Amino acid sequence: MEQEKKKIEKTALESYEDKIKSLEEENEKRKAENIKLKSKEVTLLKQEAELKEKQEEMNLQIEKTLLKGQKEIEEKARAKERESFELEKIKLLKQIDDNKKPQTD
Repeated sequence: MEQEKKKIEKTALESYEDKIKSLEEENEKRKAENIKLKSKEVTLLKQEAELKEKQEEMNLQIEKTLLKGQKEIEEKARAKERESFELEKIKLLKQIDDNKKPQTD
C-alpha cells in the first residue's frame, strides 16, 4: 500500500512538474511572441509617421501646384481682358474716326 501511495505521489509530482514545465515553455513562447509584436508595432508606428509626413509634403505640393495653376489662369484672364479692352478701344476709335469723316451720299 505504501509503495502504491509513493507511486501515485511520484506520478502526481511528475505530472505537476510536467505541467509547470509546459506552462513555463508556453510562457516563454508568449513572451517571445509579445516581443515580436511590440517590435512590429514600433515598425508600423514609424511607417505611419513616415506616411503622414509624405502626405503632408504631397498636400503642400498639390496646394503649390493648384496655386500656380490658379495664378496662370488669372494671368491669362487678365491678358484676355486687356486684349478685349484694346479691341474695344480700337473699335471705338474707328467709330469716332468714321464719324469725323464727311459723309458723302
